[in-house]
Amino acid sequence: MNTEVLSDVLNDIDDKYLVKCEAARSRKPVKRIGRIMLYASAAVILLAVTGAVIHGWMKRNESPADPNGSPSGPVTENSTEKEATVQALTAEDTASVDTSAPDQIPESYEDSNTQTADSMAEGTEDINTSPSGLTLAGIINEAAPENSALIIYRFDGENTVRRLVFDEDMEYQVIHEIAGLGARAADQEILKDWKEPCYGLEIGDKEGFDIWLSYSDGIWLNKDGSVFTADYDLAAVYDKASQDNEDVYESGIYMPNAAILGKRNTAYYKKASGEKKTAEGVTLELRSISEEGTLTCVLTNQSGEEYAFGKGHNIQKKVNGEWYILPVAVTNYGWEDILCLLGDGQSTEFIFDLWPWGDLEPGEYRIAIDADETVYAEFQR
Repeated sequence: MNTEVLSDVLNDIDDKYLVKCEAARSRKPVKRIGRIMLYASAAVILLAVTGAVIHGWMKRNESPADPNGSPSGPVTENSTEKEATVQALTAEDTASVDTSAPDQIPESYEDSNTQTADSMAEGTEDINTSPSGLTLAGIINEAAPENSALIIYRFDGENTVRRLVFDEDMEYQVIHEIAGLGARAADQEILKDWKEPCYGLEIGDKEGFDIWLSYSDGIWLNKDGSVFTADYDLAAVYDKASQDNEDVYESGIYMPNAAILGKRNTAYYKKASGEKKTAEGVTLELRSISEEGTLTCVLTNQSGEEYAFGKGHNIQKKVNGEWYILPVAVTNYGWEDILCLLGDGQSTEFIFDLWPWGDLEPGEYRIAIDADETVYAEFQR
C-alpha cells in the first residue's frame, strides 16, 4: 500500500471517528437535559405532596374561629369537640339553633335563663330563694329536654290525667318561660290556698333524676317542700299537649308532690278499702322499728298452700277511721319486680324502709305486701 492510499484510509477513519464523536457529543446534552427535567418533575411532585400533608396537619390543629373571625383558643386535650363548638357560638347564632340537634345548646335555655336567674337572685335572695337555697329558675334550669319527655298532669279533685310531651322545642319553651317568671319564695302556709283543678310538671334533670313541680293558681310547689309564687298558664301547656299520649288515674296519688299535698287533702291519697282481699292463714308480724324508720317483719304462711307475693309494698295511713294508700315522696324509687313463693308452714323475714314516703306525721299506719291477697302489719309513728 502506497503512501497516498494509506493517507486516504487514515483520513477516512478519522472522518468516521469524528462523525461518531460529534454525534456522541450532540446526544450527551440531550440526555443531560432529560435527566434534569425528570429530576425537576420529581421535585415538584414531592413538594406538592409535602405541602398537602403540612396543610392537612395545620387544618386539624388550628383553633376554631368564631363567626366574627377571632380565634376562640386552642382545643386542649381536656376539651371535647362539642365544647369547642359551643365556645365558638355567639348569642346571635345560638338564638336560632335548631333545638332538635343533640350537640347544640340553645342560648335561650342554657345561657340567658341562667343569667336571668342569677340577675334576679342577686341581692334578693330573701325574696326569690327558698329556705333550702333553691329558686324556681334554678330548679327548672336543671331540666334536660334532650334526654327526657315533659309530663304534664292535671288533677280535678277526683282523677289525674297525665300527658306526655315529646316536642323538644315545646319543652325548651316551657322551661324558658318558667325560668323567666321571677318567682318569689313563700312559706308552706300558702298551700292552704291550693285549689283544684291543679297541674303538675315532671321532667328528667341533668343527673338523671326527676324534677317534680306542682302548680295551682300562682303557687308552685317543689318536691323538697319549697314553695314559690308566680303566675303562669300551665293549663295552656296541658291543653296543647297531645291526647294521644294520655293516661287517666283515680285520685290524686300520682300527682307530683302528692305526698305533701295529701297532708292537707286526702284527695291526693287513694282509698284502700276494697283494694285487695286479705289472705287467710298468712300473717305479717312487726318485730321492730328503728328510729331511722326501718321495719323488720316476719311473714308466716299457715294457709295450707303456697303463698305468692312480690317484693313491692305500700304504706297506708288511717284518716278518720279509713285507710288510705300514701304516695311516695321521692323520685327514682322502686324495687325488684319478681314473684316470691312461701311454702306452707314456712316463715321469712322482711325489711322495709319508710324513707321513700317522706316525713310521716304522728298517726296510725300499716304496711301492705304486694300480693293478690295481701297481709298487713300495723305500726305507730
